[in-house]
Amino acid sequence: MSTGHFNTDAVNRNAAQEIVWTLCEGLLEPGDTVSIRGFQANVWSVNGAPQSVEVKPGKDSSVGDIWTMMPGTPDNRQNLGHDTERAVIDLCQLASPGRNSIVVLIAPEIKSQVGEGAGLAAPFVGEKDAAYVEAIRAFPIERVDPGQASLKLPFRFTEKGRSFDRTLDALLLVRGDFSGEPLASPRPAIQEAFERVKQADYPVQTPTKPGDPNPGPGPGPQMRTPPEPDNKAAIIATVIASLAVVAAIAWTLLRTRPIKKPRYLKVKDITFDLVNKQEADAVCTIVGQGYPGDSPNLVQIVGIPPLKVATFLYEGNEIRITAEQSRIIRKSLETVAGDISLEVGFVGEIVFEVEHRPQPLLPPTNVEVPIKVEILSS
Repeated sequence: MSTGHFNTDAVNRNAAQEIVWTLCEGLLEPGDTVSIRGFQANVWSVNGAPQSVEVKPGKDSSVGDIWTMMPGTPDNRQNLGHDTERAVIDLCQLASPGRNSIVVLIAPEIKSQVGEGAGLAAPFVGEKDAAYVEAIRAFPIERVDPGQASLKLPFRFTEKGRSFDRTLDALLLVRGDFSGEPLASPRPAIQEAFERVKQADYPVQTPTKPGDPNPGPGPGPQMRTPPEPDNKAAIIATVIASLAVVAAIAWTLLRTRPIKKPRYLKVKDITFDLVNKQEADAVCTIVGQGYPGDSPNLVQIVGIPPLKVATFLYEGNEIRITAEQSRIIRKSLETVAGDISLEVGFVGEIVFEVEHRPQPLLPPTNVEVPIKVEILSS
């Protein structure tokens, strides 16, 4: 969640906190892991808060730990704007180990914003930055229009007896090789949300302040109390159409993705047709310069010894990469160890490490060999 505006815009601050809390309540089930971060010029976390929380059976047992991660003020060490592209890079790196990871950014406006303050304010990363391009290859952005938010999240607040409607932007990133795990039973909040949305009947939820004599179903065990905004507006309540928000994000994130079989494998600039491949068939082999043989299935890498680096195998819905005289060390942004499998839609680099002795009398050195790989369904 962007936090640079938190001290001067209590309405959007409360709305962002409530939406994040609503998502946690509506979507998380035991076994899920959640991390909450603020972002301005850089991504930051609340001092003393856990880096992530695993939801335990009896969801209330995790409430306190989750709430401690929720930012309540800006990080005053930084400029008060926000760099969305830098946040995407950092958050995708944070989420990359899990194939069922989802990243949600929430801000009043998702585009990068210049802000005030004398803190950290590195130049904006921008959408052409190599690390950003690599991040959204691994975590494609779910949106219709380039440069825009994935969703507009509606909320209503009341001030001095009058109600006003606003929206926050949400940017959703889902791993290209997203692999969810089956649930023992449907998530009831999502089912209820879909029913409410179909009926256009959005229940509202009113967060409360500490000391409220009639506390409602507030967003956590204790609301944070940042400094009052300069205008000291008496904000009576921030009212969120909470289940509508859950439904909108759940629909985008958790919709059924049909399993697609790989049709083509592209390694470097060579494309291999998979239409007649059988289970466990070898598709191609990565080899070093001078490796014996002239098979069209050999992909030769210049500058490394004549080794058999790795084999790509067809496995029905996936392509499996088996290391031979090498180690697989990275898959796009993710550090890996051992053989890996890739699904349709993967576009990125697989990095191998091979031993190379440039001169007979010199000790061997480890050399990284990046290979661009793409798996297509048509």
